[in-house]
Amino acid sequence: MPEAPESPDTGDQAAELRKRTFTTRGVVLQIIGVTAGLALLAWAVSIALSEDNREHLAKLRAPSPGLVAMLLGTSVVSILLNGVVFWIALLPIRRLRAIDVIGVNAIATFLSILPLKLGFLLRAFIHVRRDGVRVRELFYWFAGVGAVGMAVILPVGLASLWRRDVDLVWVLIVLTGPPACGALGVLLGRLAMRRAWLARLSLGSWRVVRDARVVGAQVLLRMIDLGVHSARFYAAAGVAGIVMEPSRAVLLGTSYFLLTALAPAGTLGFAEMGTAGVAVLIGSDANTIALVALVVTLSQAAASLMMGLGACTWIKPWRVVMGVPHAGSINASPRRRQGS
Repeated sequence: MPEAPESPDTGDQAAELRKRTFTTRGVVLQIIGVTAGLALLAWAVSIALSEDNREHLAKLRAPSPGLVAMLLGTSVVSILLNGVVFWIALLPIRRLRAIDVIGVNAIATFLSILPLKLGFLLRAFIHVRRDGVRVRELFYWFAGVGAVGMAVILPVGLASLWRRDVDLVWVLIVLTGPPACGALGVLLGRLAMRRAWLARLSLGSWRVVRDARVVGAQVLLRMIDLGVHSARFYAAAGVAGIVMEPSRAVLLGTSYFLLTALAPAGTLGFAEMGTAGVAVLIGSDANTIALVALVVTLSQAAASLMMGLGACTWIKPWRVVMGVPHAGSINASPRRRQGS
């Protein structure tokens, strides 16, 4: 069947996306970030493979099948949760098929490990070219996901830096801080509907965060994901023959999650060495934790590669890369709401 020609509107949107993402300043910053990330990765690998970890490296050659299953299973669950988060966040703006957004997220998660924010770029181009999402809607969407993500990251990160242990105060902050920040975000989002300066300051995220149900669902899923990350870190330590207290797994697992979310140019290097740095702050051995963090990264790469390859069978990202239109690709239906 011959390919349908790309609609002028979709082509214009793709051109606008290229113009807004491939700026000289952005490319320079990404190159700097990539250089720093690769240097950090080399450092993390060097200390993970040090003589101090000889026993743990030997354990990796014959890991427990149950712990390996737990490690990969938690990685799969985390990717699914994040895909659902992206799908829910778009609902106030447009409605896409959940399976498509989850599939794109799996592909983007694998690429996010690599430098230059390749995961972000491919996610953006797929949804613009294949799904007909307009560029301004794309940035409103991503800003909304980021804003709600910060509502979870900030209280959890600050609690971890302050307490440096999982005690009652840490638990209270982690359980109440994200919902409180989410509720504040909803209030600000609704105020932005009537105040132009606040709408501009929000970078368009108010279109997402004004919806209490959407924000509440995202906060809940992000908090569940933090628990999944903690379980994954515990399993990764066990695979390497390291006995880790659950409280340490929670702190280090959430730290790894925060670092992957905040990494400026791909997660590789920043997540592993950053988690090793957190280990020093809480009194753990940096060499050992660098090894565990690398095991976590490898498990995420394996899980996302497996899921991403499956998603490629219907997403067909190579069509986006080559600029080939996807037949019947405009499956996005705009949501019309007050103030949009």
